[in-house]
Amino acid sequence: MGKGKLMLSPTARKPRVLVCAPSNAATDELCERILKEGFRDLSLAIVFPDIARIGSEDAAMADTVKDVWTEARIRWYMSISLPAFKEEYANADAKLQHAEANMRSLLGRLDSYAAKGMEGIMELAGQLVELQVARSRADLDLARLNMVAPLFLPNRHVRERQMREELELSFMGAAELVFTTLSSTGRRIFTM
Repeated sequence: MGKGKLMLSPTARKPRVLVCAPSNAATDELCERILKEGFRDLSLAIVFPDIARIGSEDAAMADTVKDVWTEARIRWYMSISLPAFKEEYANADAKLQHAEANMRSLLGRLDSYAAKGMEGIMELAGQLVELQVARSRADLDLARLNMVAPLFLPNRHVRERQMREELELSFMGAAELVFTTLSSTGRRIFTM
């Protein structure tokens, strides 16, 4: 990258780290610390990465960690009612449309940002990055809802196991940090 050039790539991959510990308690302790404290980035701002906790159903798990536990998240999607599905879908779609409209608006004012020099360009870049993150989250929410949409078909022949695997993969793929125990690293999901 040349000096003074800013390159934003919507296809750039996020860093992904698999965090393993020998027990559920140790794994949860690490996960809980990151959930509570986050990390400091190069500008010393606190950053909270996307996290997924892969683990056994019968494992004791801290309450704060259950919010990022893939099994609980999958259950939520698999048990959603039709009215809740429609509401979640409408909300995610509205967020997606809002982010895209704001991105178009910002790009339409590119000249006014450029007139401010590098400071204006950096301000625009920061706003575009925030909007891209919001757009990506809404898009991912819609994709997950589309995965479970066959549950509401009248003569459904749903492969629930496949649906569960696709949901779990989507949580793992979106996470920057995936927490699990050493014994769980041999699960099939890690080979997909």
